[in-house]
Amino acid sequence: MTWDEMQTITASMPQILAVEFGYNSLTKLVSSFQADLSQSKVQSINLDSNMLGDWIHICTSIRPYPV
Repeated sequence: MTWDEMQTITASMPQILAVEFGYNSLTKLVSSFQADLSQSKVQSINLDSNMLGDWIHICTSIRPYPV
C-alpha cells in the first residue's frame, strides 16, 4: 500500500483513530494527495519496519493530520 492510498482511506474514514502502516517497504512518504484531512481523528500512525530515516520528511508528511 502506498502513502497516497493510506491518505485516501483515512480521508474517507474520518472516525478512524489508529492506522497500522508498517511493513510496506516505504523509503519516503510521497504523496500527491490533496484531500482535506482537517476532520480526521487519527491519533496514531504506526510506520514500524518501513525504511524511513528522514525525520524532517516524516514530520512534514504527517503535518496534514490535526494534532
